[in-house]
Amino acid sequence: MPRLGRLASLAGLYLLCGLAFTVPQKAAAGDARIIQLASRMPARAPALRTMRQDGPRILIHQPRSFRLSSPVDFDVEVVPRNGVRPDMSTLKVEYDAGLVWADVTSRIKRRASMQGLRLRARGTELPAGRHVLRLTIRDKRGRATVAELTLLVSD
Repeated sequence: MPRLGRLASLAGLYLLCGLAFTVPQKAAAGDARIIQLASRMPARAPALRTMRQDGPRILIHQPRSFRLSSPVDFDVEVVPRNGVRPDMSTLKVEYDAGLVWADVTSRIKRRASMQGLRLRARGTELPAGRHVLRLTIRDKRGRATVAELTLLVSD
């Protein structure tokens, strides 16, 4: 990923977690290409790729499309699988910061509301670019689900 792309990803991480600061809004060539390609795609549900789904199901109620403009509302529901209740204390949210996955769980839990099996965050400011979140949750039997949510935020 180009250097400016990494900076945009890190900026997204900080903004997603509710930390207020500004960064130059220079788009890297790769980011511009992603935005250009995505502009040809129909606005559809966010890209949720499940890598492991032994545990609870993860449903994304918001955002409702792949291409977004900031601010973004998040509404994520965890659904029991085979009648086994999810263990919400095991919820882990990581942000793709380029070379590493940054654990942003505690920051998100402080800024979002957890109501039962739902996590809601309203008005999240994200800079333009591609953002990937990895969600991990286990159920009471220890079975895990790991999914990645990909969003594309335009200017």
